[in-house]
Amino acid sequence: MQSVRLRGNLVTIVSMAMWATTFPVTEIILETWHPVLVTGARVLIAGAFLFLWMALAGRLAELRTAPWASGMLVGGVGLTGASLCLVWGLQWSDPVTASIIAATVPLIAAIMGVASRTERLT
Repeated sequence: MQSVRLRGNLVTIVSMAMWATTFPVTEIILETWHPVLVTGARVLIAGAFLFLWMALAGRLAELRTAPWASGMLVGGVGLTGASLCLVWGLQWSDPVTASIIAATVPLIAAIMGVASRTERLT
């Protein structure tokens, strides 16, 4: 059990470090790319990474029974919309401000979940 917890924490640390590097990198890319193009590239790279991860884990067969309609709605509208807002925010401000705002997203999501009575704080 301890090994699984340690591995999970290490994956979390690495993924957060990778996510944090996107703020200064995106600022540099925005000097020559349009924000919609940056957003599309980010979403496509993330999708390709997740597909590769599933392939390496031997779980590609699960894609046949996945709830694609709700996934497209949540991913296409929710995540892509949030990513577009983040990229535009980066274009109009700086990486530090955008990262501080983005870091509050889980807190806001938890507050919204409690307020809508779909989640409980334990």
